[in-house]
Amino acid sequence: MKIIQMIMIIGISVFIVFSCGDKNYRITPEEFKNRVEVDKKVYLKDKEQIYQIIQKMINDKTEPFDAPKEYDQNTQIMVDTIIYNQDQNRLITFIINKNSTDKLLKKENKERYYYNSNYFFCLKDTQGKIKIFEFSNFNLKYFYNLHEIKNALYNYCFISYPAKVNKAIFIITSMILDFGGRKILNGL
Repeated sequence: MKIIQMIMIIGISVFIVFSCGDKNYRITPEEFKNRVEVDKKVYLKDKEQIYQIIQKMINDKTEPFDAPKEYDQNTQIMVDTIIYNQDQNRLITFIINKNSTDKLLKKENKERYYYNSNYFFCLKDTQGKIKIFEFSNFNLKYFYNLHEIKNALYNYCFISYPAKVNKAIFIITSMILDFGGRKILNGL
């Protein structure tokens, strides 16, 4: 329960920070807001399962982790957020990867690490087994600060993208409700 509360606090904080200067932002209507509460044990179990799947994808060089010089056994994975539909069987997860800047062809600064992020669509069966579907075409790459990449990811998913498509929608809720036709990338 505390994780959900933390996610809500972070979401509200990001909302406040980014909405103050964005003239294109429109308030999300109540019917599009996701208010699903997930038991902490379920959330942590799902988080661990998603972590294991992403690790397997990196080891198997499965898209989008198929760049061998970038993703390897030293890549650190963070399952940042999981968002559930009402039945808790369709999920979207935000993944952040941490890599050494030694992997870059050209170092831009003296930072030791850089961060990339993606979000994935997931399906959870009745036994609790999660499968990850096609990744989104969206990713953020080469951030040198964890806080900055988190803010950029939340800004895109919850604020900028809805404003750009000129709809006041909660984009993640829409994606949870409909991701038919996507192929399964991996599962345990």
